[in-house]
Amino acid sequence: MLAPIHAALAVLALLLGALQFMLHKGTRLHRRLGWVWLAAMAATALSSFGLTSLTGHFSAVHLLSLWVLYCLYAAVRHIRRGNVVAHRNFIVGAWLGALGAGIAAVATPGRLLHHWLQTFTV
Repeated sequence: MLAPIHAALAVLALLLGALQFMLHKGTRLHRRLGWVWLAAMAATALSSFGLTSLTGHFSAVHLLSLWVLYCLYAAVRHIRRGNVVAHRNFIVGAWLGALGAGIAAVATPGRLLHHWLQTFTV
């Protein structure tokens, strides 16, 4: 039951992140959506630790979850200190980490998402 929730959170986080990249920065909407995005990203990363490959083990993809969690922490820390450039860089790093994890989950045999896609496309 965790896998569909994780996948839905990941899609939400990736879409909200893409929207945030297109919006004007520093506005109330940007800040509010940013907190929703951060919650979706954190929930996605944390929920990944409840998921393992079909073999029952963690994989290298889980390292990206650690990276995403660190980037989220660093992004908030930097924007609170007024360092917009570092904030942006860590936000982009978190989003790219999530995107990379999604691509790896789809492309790696033994991963549940890879298995699901093979099942539905055969």
